[in-house]
Amino acid sequence: MKKYFSDMIYTCVSFVKGFKVTLVYFFKKPTTVIYPYERITVAERFRGIVQNDVSRCTSCMICAGVCPVSCISIKSRGKKEDRTPAKYDIDLNKCMWCGYCAEACPTKSLTMSKDYEHSVYDRKELLLRFVPEENPAEAAVKTNDAA
Repeated sequence: MKKYFSDMIYTCVSFVKGFKVTLVYFFKKPTTVIYPYERITVAERFRGIVQNDVSRCTSCMICAGVCPVSCISIKSRGKKEDRTPAKYDIDLNKCMWCGYCAEACPTKSLTMSKDYEHSVYDRKELLLRFVPEENPAEAAVKTNDAA
């Protein structure tokens, strides 16, 4: 009989402790965001999609070298001082948003955006091309004009 009453007291105390936690959160302001209509504010050091300001890029290849998953593909044109990217692609299928590329960039042309919506319908859309591909027919015309 004594065990019965001690179990009853233990059960009641446990119930009160659990209900106390529920009551504390019941009177707090909810943190829910009505998603498409409201957006959360991301932290200052949030790492979203990689962005590149190609006008500042010197095509030094440091970002491609430090990328642990090799998702950055660069081809350059020109000599050391006048070097510019002829091709600059980032494959977001491989990217793990570590931010090493943005930290290593000497010209700070690479940055991590605050964008957190990465959904697409086709995986091909996750290949970011920062330098548009040159049409092979137009490239042949340019080389013929230069000769």
